[in-house]
Amino acid sequence: MLKMIKAELYKYSKRPFIYGIILTLSIGVIAVMMMLKNSGQYSSKQFALTMTGGCFGMILTLVMIFGCVLSEEYKDGTLKNLVSSKISKTKIYFSKFIVQIVLAIFAATICIIVLLVSISMLDNSDGYTKKFVLDFIMRFLASTPIFIAGIALVNFLIVLTRKEGVACLIYYFVFILGSKIIYLLSTMVSDKFKLLYKFLLESPLEYVQMPYASSKQLINAVVIGTIYTIIFTAITVILYRRQDVK
Repeated sequence: MLKMIKAELYKYSKRPFIYGIILTLSIGVIAVMMMLKNSGQYSSKQFALTMTGGCFGMILTLVMIFGCVLSEEYKDGTLKNLVSSKISKTKIYFSKFIVQIVLAIFAATICIIVLLVSISMLDNSDGYTKKFVLDFIMRFLASTPIFIAGIALVNFLIVLTRKEGVACLIYYFVFILGSKIIYLLSTMVSDKFKLLYKFLLESPLEYVQMPYASSKQLINAVVIGTIYTIIFTAITVILYRRQDVK
C-alpha cells in the first residue's frame, strides 16, 4: 500500500490540481488582507485572525474538492485495472484516502503560512499576541479531524453514487446546507432540534472557530471528527469491497 500512496502522491505532484487550489486560496487570503488594510475600521491583525477562524465552516465545504482523488477511478474506468492486478479494494481505498488527507494538510499548511505572513500588512492591536496566534493554531488543529471527517463523508457518497458531481451536490445540500437549516430550526422553532444539531459535523465548529475555546470544546471537535471518520470509513470500505467492477 505504501507504494500505491507514493505513486498517487507523485502523480498529483505532477498535476496542476493541488497547485491550483493552493494558488487560488492564497490569492484569496492576500486579497482579503488587502481589503481589510484599506477598510480602516477592520484593519487590525486581531480582527483578521478572528474572522479567519469564523470561516472554518467554509473549509468543511471545500474539502469535497479532494473527492476527485477517489472518483477518478470511476470516471476513468481504471478501477478494473487496479483490481485485476490483485490489489485488494481495501488497500486501494485507504491509499486514496491517505493521499486525500496528505494533499489537504499540505494545502492547509501553505495557506496558514500565507495567512500569517500576509497578516503582517495589517495594524497591530493589543489583543494580537503570541498567545492569540497560538490559540488560533490550536483551534485549527482541533478542527482538522472535522475536515478529515468531511472527506470521509464525501468518499462515502462517491462510492455510493459512483459520480463525483452527484456526491458533491448531496454533500453540500444535505449535509452542509442541511446543518444550517437544522441550526435555524433549533433557534426559531423548537429546542428539540438542538439535540440533532449536536451530532452534526458543523456543531463543534460553532465553538472552536471562536477565540479561546475551552479544552472541552476542542476535545469535543476532535472526538466528533474522529467518530465520523471511523464510521463513514468503515461503511465506505464495506461498500467499496462489495461493488462490482465494470
